[in-house]
Amino acid sequence: FLQRHPSAWDPAYYAKVSLGQLLYDFFKYFGEEFQYEWQGVSVLNGGRIFDKSERAWCGGHRHRGVHLCLESPLDPSVDVGGACHRMAMLKCLFAHGAYCLAHLFLQDPLVEGSMLCPLLLDASNPVVASRRRLLAEQPVALLG
Repeated sequence: FLQRHPSAWDPAYYAKVSLGQLLYDFFKYFGEEFQYEWQGVSVLNGGRIFDKSERAWCGGHRHRGVHLCLESPLDPSVDVGGACHRMAMLKCLFAHGAYCLAHLFLQDPLVEGSMLCPLLLDASNPVVASRRRLLAEQPVALLG
């Protein structure tokens, strides 16, 4: 995904892209754009998307429909994605994640200044709460 992302080949876009944007783009790509029925993923030589029919990985019962084909980096003839099950559900979850993030992007910014962290981290978790207390006790940094 990251090798194919526009930020990988556009320095101006790279300078502006955030982790939230990358997460959204990942969910959108694998939830809506990636064609599981006929595309596979290779991580060799910088990564690429390939047509499953090039490898004869599109035949047989286990390869019909939404199925992740992932080329083994150790042996390109092996589909390590064959062990992945319920990919149709995962594809729907990726699409739902993209939808939820898009909804957040359209809302007013949160008071804390972080769009994703309050949703990913539970503020009542003892570790998170103790870190917040430590942060509040720190003196304000002087700008130089």
